[in-house]
Amino acid sequence: MRLKHWNRLFAAVIVAGSLFLGACRSTEPEPAQPEGPWSTAQLIGDLSGHDPLEGFNRSMFEVDCVIMDYIARPLGWIWTSVLPKPIIDCIENACHNLAFPGRLVSSLGSAEFECAGVETGRFLLNSTVGIAGLFDPAKHWFHLYKTDADFGRMFATWGIGPGFRLIIPGSRHINLRDDVGSIFDYLLDIRTYLPYSSWAYVNNVVSLHPQFVNVIKGSADPYRTYVMMSLLNRELQLEKWYYDYAKDVHYDRLPELPPARVAVRPAGLTGRYKALEGYHSLGPVADTLRAIYYMPQMDRDFWYARLSIFNSDFEDKIHNRKVTVSDDPDRPRLKYGFFDAPKPKDKDEVPPEKLAIVIPGIGGTYNSQSALATAEEFYNHGYAVVVVDNGFNWRFMTATDGQFPGYTPKDAAKMRDALGKILADLREDGKINNPRIVLTGWSMGALETCHIAAMEEKENTLGISRYLPLNPPADLLEAIKQADHFTSLTKDWTFEEAVDKVTEGAGQQYVLTDRVVPPFDPEDPETFSRPPLVPEDTAGFFIALSLQGCIGELLEKAQRESDEPLPGITAPCTMFNREDFYREIGHIGFGEYITRFLFPQNGKTADDLDQLASESGLRAVAKTLRENKSVRMIHSWDDILINDADKKFLDETLGDRITWFSNGGHCGAFYTKAFRDELISRAEEE
Repeated sequence: MRLKHWNRLFAAVIVAGSLFLGACRSTEPEPAQPEGPWSTAQLIGDLSGHDPLEGFNRSMFEVDCVIMDYIARPLGWIWTSVLPKPIIDCIENACHNLAFPGRLVSSLGSAEFECAGVETGRFLLNSTVGIAGLFDPAKHWFHLYKTDADFGRMFATWGIGPGFRLIIPGSRHINLRDDVGSIFDYLLDIRTYLPYSSWAYVNNVVSLHPQFVNVIKGSADPYRTYVMMSLLNRELQLEKWYYDYAKDVHYDRLPELPPARVAVRPAGLTGRYKALEGYHSLGPVADTLRAIYYMPQMDRDFWYARLSIFNSDFEDKIHNRKVTVSDDPDRPRLKYGFFDAPKPKDKDEVPPEKLAIVIPGIGGTYNSQSALATAEEFYNHGYAVVVVDNGFNWRFMTATDGQFPGYTPKDAAKMRDALGKILADLREDGKINNPRIVLTGWSMGALETCHIAAMEEKENTLGISRYLPLNPPADLLEAIKQADHFTSLTKDWTFEEAVDKVTEGAGQQYVLTDRVVPPFDPEDPETFSRPPLVPEDTAGFFIALSLQGCIGELLEKAQRESDEPLPGITAPCTMFNREDFYREIGHIGFGEYITRFLFPQNGKTADDLDQLASESGLRAVAKTLRENKSVRMIHSWDDILINDADKKFLDETLGDRITWFSNGGHCGAFYTKAFRDELISRAEEE
């Protein structure tokens, strides 16, 4: 490198270091630690640094999005179609190997001598046995795992805080400390001084594209979602969580599972009862987290990456379509997904035309993992599939009338109208003719399914042959109370406890789904997937995060569309200023959402809560559930959103048309083979 280049880099380091130390170190007393209960907004702000440059950061994030959409995507399309995935992985291994000096120095600077030794051993083994780092025998043969060491982590061990949030296009970091650290990582990366090394960085960007897209897809505020997911991943790296977990797995040091209990059929039950043998239940709240295992099986093609034209992942079969569902021309069209029915192996065979319509749970999108898993299950049994967003979702709200969802009869009516227009759109395009239609959904999507069944009894507009609700809440008021209960579980956590619990829970969920999880089958031990071993309050916190996230997206979109502030909200919510807004709404639960926002919009008060619950629950459509023989239901006996009275009501109302699974909490049985088999069995039985 020429002398003038060295001078520029040296000057950049000095300037960045001065800013860094001035922003991240302070002689003032430490501020008082915040207290629980904890919200996403609190944790983001307190862990990643505040966002005084929010407007700048959001602009830079948009630059990153443009780079990903218009540079990385087309370049990746070519790159991944020419190079098979194993070769791309080899290049990635070599790139990581060449960055060894920075990891060694930062490990020594952190006094992490074990990590320094591991990194040295990895470099020597992979550079020789691994053929210049193209392969990773250090990991696979000698069990020496990546330590995620870098200068940002070294600075953190010195007690330097994150400073303020700073997004720089092309950087994977989200705060000043780590951005400054990346300069030193770059200086000690051997690739910096090799000719034609830019191609190695191209490989990095192409490899990151699918992860970037998966993080922000379906989000109302991609910048905030990106910051949150980057923060969680960074905390795991700072704590050496991935490294320690890999060692614990190798040395069999993970906590033992509770013993598998033989489930006993409840007395007096009239519905089907399915005992999940070998399930190793951790309790209904923790078991609910197992819903993350419900994923497409035709995924993560071994040979070709997601961007490749040769990729065979199930998601690549989707047709992303749009349809107009509102009379207001200013409203966006509703997005939905469609999968053509698989072609029969025998070209002369003419299979019956079948169509499944899938409504995901609260806040769910048509291209979410669970929606794709359900679509794949029906697709594998000869169905064409339509997948839509849930009615309690910001995209569905903005595409219909912009009114807050939450009153089930109204939500179901809007969903029914949207489905009619989707079916008309598909018929007009020649995608379907006169199929046998199965309508299914889970959680709030199941509740909408039941109410649509009642509406269709009065006027058959959709031509549905089978209604298949999965784990619907029976009493909406009971479900609201339970959901809000989860938000209070963290009230006694200290800040350190909140960080530790959230980091541990996020880490376990991430590593357990970093591969395709096969459906759990007790007869096949290879399919067993270890559940996240977290206490009930941590599991409840993650459930609360998901629910609060849905509410937050609705409020953010409504505030952005409105000329007037939302009731009781004082913080601004503009294009480049939303951090205080998210902090203000971060603790709003379902009960408060209904009384503060939904009711005023519909001319109601808090006194009408019981009426809303009675009209929105399953008892409001009990006659349909009892008499309509086209309705089948699958539920979990220990679902956290139903009580004993609800179980008795559903069992007596549906009789043998309901299937009860012994365990799973709320949707935590979906990843089992027993559930997948029952799903198709109930959909196709006469």
